[in-house]
Amino acid sequence: MQTVFITGGTGYIGTRLIKALLADGNFHIKALTRKGSENKLPKGCEIIYADALNADSYKNSIAPAAIFVHLIGVAHPSPAKAEQFRKIDLISVQQAAKAAATAGIKHFIYLSVAMYPTTIMKDYQEVRARGETILLQQHFTCSFIRPWYVLGPGHWWPLLLKPFYWLAKFIPSKREAAKQLGTVTIKQMIETIVYAIKNQPPVNTVYDVSKIKIMTNKELVQTAFDNFSKGNIPAILDLLSDDVTWKMNGPADIFPYAGTRKGKAEVLDFFAQLGATSDFQVFQPKEYIAEGDKVVALGEAVATNKQTGKTSQNQWAMYWTFNNGKVTYYQNFSDTYDIAQSFIK
Repeated sequence: MQTVFITGGTGYIGTRLIKALLADGNFHIKALTRKGSENKLPKGCEIIYADALNADSYKNSIAPAAIFVHLIGVAHPSPAKAEQFRKIDLISVQQAAKAAATAGIKHFIYLSVAMYPTTIMKDYQEVRARGETILLQQHFTCSFIRPWYVLGPGHWWPLLLKPFYWLAKFIPSKREAAKQLGTVTIKQMIETIVYAIKNQPPVNTVYDVSKIKIMTNKELVQTAFDNFSKGNIPAILDLLSDDVTWKMNGPADIFPYAGTRKGKAEVLDFFAQLGATSDFQVFQPKEYIAEGDKVVALGEAVATNKQTGKTSQNQWAMYWTFNNGKVTYYQNFSDTYDIAQSFIK
């Protein structure tokens, strides 16, 4: 189970993020809060009482977390709160960077803001930009989430501006601003942050919330099948965990791709053996059954053995288990007698 350290967990975004991570079942959450605010935190997280404006008060409480999510900021930002931005938003990220560096954090996720130049929120954008600069000076990987306004309960008023955004797209001088300063939903925000947590990028990354598409486990299986039909085996391997278990029922002494394999290198060998012996005329998924972290796909296949010229036809079931968006276990149930017969000259 992965430990994630979160500041700002009692807020509009923070409470929803913690609930999503706890519901996932694969995360232990350490949430920083002041005494008296702990009741605002979702049940199930570990409470860290500290001052977000003082790194020394919590730097030793971060471990064993390798991921730090910083959500602290002035509620309902407006041009009138410029001084609060500097005293709270800026100071908190300065202290968070210090605490995270001391604790050996590997991945720092920072809720920033869209950086397209504006006049009305210039001070807010400047503070968030300075926060990004501070974090980039550290030795951990940074993910910057840059929304403009997040729609959700109690935060619906920007919907009144939607007609103006639509019209602005047709005015050349306003088109880019309308694109960069659009709204996103709270659901999109949570999905984006969860995605960033589950998928640490190899380099510092900026996330456009409106463009993140979080696939369900069923969609991931569909993607795997689509890549198989295109012969894109590297894309299939990208969907697997490093220690994936890959099982094909059947006698390995007759068809070489049968048996149990462990890890991506051995799965690559599975596809190499499959490609060397089988030419598929039909590979058709027909039905999907998905529940939690498990997906079962049902379908049919028709393949000609390249060595004997014989054709096998069978109905198959494929069982997939996922963890954090990666396949950890796969098993293929097919008519192995029919496949074996196609290998016999």
